[in-house]
Amino acid sequence: MELYQLIYEDLTHLGGPMGSEYTTESNFGFFTSVRKAQSKAENYHSQHSAEKIAWRKDGDFWRSQDLGYAMFYVIEVRVEG
Repeated sequence: MELYQLIYEDLTHLGGPMGSEYTTESNFGFFTSVRKAQSKAENYHSQHSAEKIAWRKDGDFWRSQDLGYAMFYVIEVRVEG
């Protein structure tokens, strides 16, 4: 079975003095389809901006463009039961 994990990467700590910059990641949950995970990211992003998310497939995961404050990643996770 495949699930799709939505990762939120916080970029708000970038742009400071060299050596002090960092990003953090948060798990926004697991979904039964890529589209459901992307929809969750788009709903969250719509609270911060009217800009649409452009999704790009990079290898075996999907990612958003750099949104200035964050990036989103959708990663396929195989689950054996």
